[in-house]
Parts: sequence; C-alpha cells; structure tokens
Amino acid sequence: MCENNRAFGIELADLNVVLVEQSRAMQTIMRSMFSSAGVKRLRTAENTRSALRLMHMEQPHLVLSDMSGSNETGLELINMMRREDMAPLSYIPVIITSSLTTQSMVLKCAKAGAHHILTRPTAPA
Repeated sequence: MCENNRAFGIELADLNVVLVEQSRAMQTIMRSMFSSAGVKRLRTAENTRSALRLMHMEQPHLVLSDMSGSNETGLELINMMRREDMAPLSYIPVIITSSLTTQSMVLKCAKAGAHHILTRPTAPA
C-alpha cells in the first residue's frame, strides 16, 4: 500500500499539497505552517468541487481538508476520491482537520479512507 501512496518517499520541500479550507484566515495560518516546515507547493480550495478540479489539473501528493463546510465536507471529499473511477486520485493520502474529534467522527473518517485526523486549533509543532 505504501508504494501506491502518492506521498511515499517524497521530501517535505518537494510535496505538492492541496488544502481544502473555507476560511481565508485558516488558509493563511496553514500556508504559514506548511511554509515553515519547508513545503513549497500548497494550493488552496474553498470546497470539494474546486479541490477536485485542482487535483485533476495536477495530482498532489497530499490533501488536507477541513471536516466541515457550508455545503460539502472533508468526508464527502474522501468518499469521492476513494471511488475506483477516481484513480489515481484514490491513492492520495488525506488528512482531515476538525475542532470536533468525537470517536464516531474519527471512525467515520477512518472508514472512508482518511489517513489521519488533525485536531484544531493546530500548532506548527
């Protein structure tokens, strides 16, 4: 499975990341955090549709998506990406960010195919 993972073996500086985040303020914070970690390529989308468009234009190595949004959620994005007809996007690791990390939410995300859950607020460490 690791060899199919788009981020496997990629150095931080070479990562191509798509951030799906509705809040402009959080986009700025996350961009700063990724930049501080050495990631040079971070593209942002405000919703699932925009994120999928970005990913079809150029496949990222990693997707970071907020769990909630007004119309679409990170869970919906994962469900779309993990469909067989979405390959090779189905091999991209997805990290979900959420301020509400209940056991049921974490289980839903894991079952859908999320690689990790990042609890918000986040810190660079």
